[in-house]
Amino acid sequence: VAGSTVNTLSALDAVNGGAGKDTLKIGFAAGIIALPSLTSVEVIEVQGAADVTVASTPADVTNLNVTQAKNVDVTGGATTAVAVSGATGAKIEVKGGSDVAVTSATLDQTVTVSGIKGAVTVSATTDAGAIKVTGGTNVTVTSTAATKSAAIDAIDATGAIVVTQNLNSDGKADLAGGAITTKGGTSV
Repeated sequence: VAGSTVNTLSALDAVNGGAGKDTLKIGFAAGIIALPSLTSVEVIEVQGAADVTVASTPADVTNLNVTQAKNVDVTGGATTAVAVSGATGAKIEVKGGSDVAVTSATLDQTVTVSGIKGAVTVSATTDAGAIKVTGGTNVTVTSTAATKSAAIDAIDATGAIVVTQNLNSDGKADLAGGAITTKGGTSV
């Protein structure tokens, strides 16, 4: 039907990847991705034309990669590494996962990461919105901005916390670094 959006993958489908490392690539229009029953599928790659929400990942999935979307809201399983890049909306939110890597390149985009079992890396390359990381082992946040950087919170990490805030002036605009808050960690 012209102008309508039909998602053909649903929770009623079953995908068995068999032996070896298998990747399920999902091109998605919008909404909540209802993953099918997955067996022996280790990698999920998602490209969305609008907001992307993944509510959970099956036990066999070792990697969840979102490479294109507007806003992102994903929940990774305890053994699933989550990577997010290419988001153009106002927010990226990652809940759960073994390790997490987020790249933010959108003006004023907020990044929230929580409930992570392993390492967290957040890289913001534009005048970012607030960045908040709760949990994780080693936490690394790098924010590089043209004139301003919003608040960065890294709390309740169990390993090393490294926060780098770079402000690059054009010589005309005032520079404004955001507040940096850390709590926990073995070193800061």
